[in-house]
Amino acid sequence: MSNAGAGGCVEYYLGMQNGAILDNEITASSVQNGSTPAKNGRASYTSGSSWCAGTACDMKAIGLADGGKIPDSSFTATSIFNDRYRAQYGRLNKNKARAPKDNNNTDDFVQIDLLYEYIVCAVATLGNPTMNTPEWTTHYRIHLSLNDTTFDTYKESNNDKLQVFPGNKNKDITVKHGLNSFASAKYIRFVPTQYHVWKILRVEVYGILLTKVPSQHPASFNLTASSSTSITAYWQLPPVFARHGKIDGFKLFYREKCSAGSFTFLNITNGSTLRRLVTGLDKYTEYEFQVLAYTSGGDGPKSSVEVERTMENVPSLPPSGFTLTATTSSSISGSWQLPPEDSRNGMIKGFKLFYKKKGSLGPASMHLINNQATCTQEVTGLRENTEYEFQILPFTSVGDGPKSTALSKKTKETVPPKIIEELSPSSVMCKKQTPCLLSCQATSYIPLNFSWTKDGQVPMGDNMKLFSNSIIVTPRDGRDYGDYVCHATNSFGSTEYKITLLAPTDNQIDDDTQSIFFASVIALSCIVVVLLIIICGLIWQYRRAVHYKRIQRKQRVDFDGVKSSHDQQSSDEHASDPNTYMELKPWPSTQESEVPTEYQSLQEKPEKQGYYNVVLQKESGGKRNEEVYEEI
Repeated sequence: MSNAGAGGCVEYYLGMQNGAILDNEITASSVQNGSTPAKNGRASYTSGSSWCAGTACDMKAIGLADGGKIPDSSFTATSIFNDRYRAQYGRLNKNKARAPKDNNNTDDFVQIDLLYEYIVCAVATLGNPTMNTPEWTTHYRIHLSLNDTTFDTYKESNNDKLQVFPGNKNKDITVKHGLNSFASAKYIRFVPTQYHVWKILRVEVYGILLTKVPSQHPASFNLTASSSTSITAYWQLPPVFARHGKIDGFKLFYREKCSAGSFTFLNITNGSTLRRLVTGLDKYTEYEFQVLAYTSGGDGPKSSVEVERTMENVPSLPPSGFTLTATTSSSISGSWQLPPEDSRNGMIKGFKLFYKKKGSLGPASMHLINNQATCTQEVTGLRENTEYEFQILPFTSVGDGPKSTALSKKTKETVPPKIIEELSPSSVMCKKQTPCLLSCQATSYIPLNFSWTKDGQVPMGDNMKLFSNSIIVTPRDGRDYGDYVCHATNSFGSTEYKITLLAPTDNQIDDDTQSIFFASVIALSCIVVVLLIIICGLIWQYRRAVHYKRIQRKQRVDFDGVKSSHDQQSSDEHASDPNTYMELKPWPSTQESEVPTEYQSLQEKPEKQGYYNVVLQKESGGKRNEEVYEEI
């Protein structure tokens, strides 16, 4: 370029396009591969790929060097020489270095967890610090992995051989190498293959982070209740190594604890704002909060859930279910339940019960209940048969809630107990030596007592048993019968009720006895009549059977042509003679028949001793005639 005049400028080509500058005079800091040399950078070059740099990120360190963002916990090694040569000391520019236990392990390495996935563009190494002995690694390989399990040895894309990087030639000068083939990795290992004196390493890695959003949530997240309707959230920036760029802002999420609804979020658009007041919350209610940081690349992860409760306030509703009951002529009892849970706005410490005579213009009296578990209270000292108004309110440590709607109730009148006559008999019939119960029932809205008297005296004796509103009497004589008086007593008076114990009358006893006697006589008479009928029937059947057999025998003899003998005829006559009677006598022991000869042929031989009839005629002239009959 030269001046053609005042302020003028004339352009001249220097030779890149027309070839005036030779190919060997064009150089570059790096080339991607052999097809993209520096000479291809001419403007007029059209025969192939233009020049391409070997790396575009080799100057951006990931943070392994001393003071970098990669923490010590990311450094590990197969072994260490001693505590002065730990893995985490293998940082570039560190005043210490990493060294193995010995040089015999060909697989010895130092490994670094880069925390996130990077495109690795370059690596750099350095030997032992200046004040130490001259030791360094002269050659090494690198192994890359995304999961800390499977590692691949780096090699150039145009070369199938494993890449061996030249290391250091002394301990003081950093040697840096760009990678012609970019590789993605989260873990990297440096494996020394040759060394001077000892395998000493201090390293750095250069690359491009594949994600540009924060990889961690904001630190130190906590909450503080600011009022009954607000909570303040506090946090810190994520760790430097987890920001992955400039933090542009934060998002604060919140919702009521255990709610099924979605979170509400507030967008804080200033990356330096580290607190936020959240308002409009419900009183004395727990809320869940989360926070995240974001960059221009997007949102980072949310923090874990933190919970905080808004402060207490006064209840917003009165107790529920407020009712009144007149208990006596001078007292009224109130009962209630806690306010609905979402209206308590804190811990209910107790209640205040207000009361006054209805229509009174004066201030109400107040009864303080300092226990949230107490849900009943009796107010005493009131006037008889008088109407009162009651109201109640709950309170927390902050103050009183609203009063309930006024309720009215009248105290009872002063009346003595009342006997329930339907359940209390006026008289009881009781026999001597028989336990009998006398009972009276009474009602009273206050406690009452029972007592008993007879003829103005308390009944005494082992045949009397008193049981409050009843007495059991076992009468022994007429003195135990009569009027027994039940006394039902309360603080307003006593009520008497008479029960008469009666003895059964004599007429009643005689009538009962006669009734029983007549019933017994009738029953026995019926039994006797039935027995007589049965006996007569049996006798009649027997006599009929005997007569029938005799007729059969006679007919059988006549049929055989046998005539009746004179003796037999005489016997028949005797049978009709009223002066004749019969007697049974045993057969002779000789088993010989005394039957006349003409009948002996009809006689069956007896199997055992039998009997025969002897006809005896009453004495006449001092003589007895005897005739013998055999029953055929």
